[in-house]
Formats: sequence, structure tokens, C-alpha cells
Amino acid sequence: MQGAIQVSALHLQAFLGKRNGIIRLHDSSRRHFASVDVPDNGAFMNVCVIGTGYVGLVAGTCFADGGNHVICVDKDASKVERLKKGEVPIYEPGLAEVIQRSVKAGRLEFTTDLDESVRKSLVVFIAVGTPQDDDGSADLSAVVAVAGAIGKAMDGYRIVVTKSTVPVGTHKKVEAAITAVTDHPVDVVSNPEFMMRNSSPSILTSVPA
Repeated sequence: MQGAIQVSALHLQAFLGKRNGIIRLHDSSRRHFASVDVPDNGAFMNVCVIGTGYVGLVAGTCFADGGNHVICVDKDASKVERLKKGEVPIYEPGLAEVIQRSVKAGRLEFTTDLDESVRKSLVVFIAVGTPQDDDGSADLSAVVAVAGAIGKAMDGYRIVVTKSTVPVGTHKKVEAAITAVTDHPVDVVSNPEFMMRNSSPSILTSVPA
């Protein structure tokens, strides 16, 4: 199956917190459409988050704190190096501690290598910026470009999750950009994030597995 699946933040977090050997994926009508193996590296799931702005960094960190192995990708090499040193570019109460804990445990890493990160992960989040365009609409160029890069890097089935703030229907552009450059199967998930600043880590990490 290829297409877009609408998944709430709570349901996706719950999905990322299951360890039963095999995870069965269902759409909103409870129809089973895929089964995936849980990784044997001790993590619940191998996850890649592309973009380490507010949404990407907070979400990726919390997924790692929940037991997943997360690779956060950013094209800004200097930013990646700062994150590796434990320097957090945004203020969010408790975030720095969670990052340090997850990095120390080997569940969270930062890199500029998108290709390798996609190949190592089953679930790939797109969390790049969508600044306002001249006409007031969201500029989706970065989202579409990243989708194309993911497609080129894929070496098998992937779940690609659009977490950037995008208008309804963006999943079609994301899927088109991916399938234009790969024959590997992909499911595109819409999972927009509406985080409450100054409390995001505590909210995301409180979701039961």
C-alpha cells in the first residue's frame, strides 16, 4: 500500500513505544497494511528526524527518551557539532537534560549525513521549516526537497512522516517527490505537531507506551 495515513501525535508516540518482536500497522479503519520487525539493537524503533529546529529537536529527543534509537539530521554542520557537544540552541525546560541522558545512553545522535540516516531507519520524520512565502502561503520547497532526498536514499520500505507545519494536501507532494526517484514502497504519514512551548518534553514523554 502507498498513500497517506493521518496519525495523531499520541497514536504515533504509542506506536513508537511498542516492543513485541513484530509491530502490525493499521490505518484509521483498523485495516492491517504492514508488519515490521522491531530492531535487535535494544531500541523500540530506529527513527530518523530531518531538521533540528524547535519541532524536530524536541520530538526527536523525546522519541529517544522513550526508548527509540533516533538520528537527528541537519544540513547545518556547525549546529550539529554544537548539539554533539551538548549545546542546545533553543530554550525548553528540561530539554538539555533529556538530550544529554539520551546521548549518553546511545539512543540519540546528530549528523549531517541524510543518506546513511535514512538507510538506518524505518520511520523518517520531515521536520524542516516552512517559512511564509511572498503571497502568505507556506513555502514547501524544503519539505519537497527533503522528500526527494529521502526517496533517493531509500533501500527498502519506509514510513515517511511529515511533521512540519504544512497545509492540507501536502502529503501528495511529499509522496510524489519520493516515488519519482524510487521504486521502493513507502507510506506517507501526516503528523503535524502543535507543541506547547515551555512544556513540550514533559507532555510528549508522558504518553503511555
